[in-house]
Amino acid sequence: MELIEFSTKFAVAFGLGILIAVEQSINNPNKKSAFTFQVFSLLAGLGAIAGMLTFAYPLVSMIFMAAVLLGIIGLLISDSKDAINGQNIFAAIFSFVVGYFSFINLVPLPALIGVSLAIVLQNAAVKMINKSKTLASK
Repeated sequence: MELIEFSTKFAVAFGLGILIAVEQSINNPNKKSAFTFQVFSLLAGLGAIAGMLTFAYPLVSMIFMAAVLLGIIGLLISDSKDAINGQNIFAAIFSFVVGYFSFINLVPLPALIGVSLAIVLQNAAVKMINKSKTLASK
């Protein structure tokens, strides 16, 4: 894999991880969570590493993916403040999967970016629609 292609895929993975982190911080502004900007971008980067390992070492990649997903579950179990909810877990797993897909070429990068943006922005759109409905009913 060429260095430019390699760098582009990692940049897309980290960028989408940061985008997901921004969406989570906007939708949960009052919650202190273990999932921060660094965690979402790290998960996307770990997904990219797992995708990179898939071609050369598939078994290592599967073990690596299992370890990361068990780590996410461990965060959920160890959360004593109830700051982690289902939406955080979904976003964390989605960050990892986006990073993974950015490397394995199963989904073209523009499509991956588009789907990620649609999923991230749909929550904001639903909030805006609900707010306009409540204002219209008054």
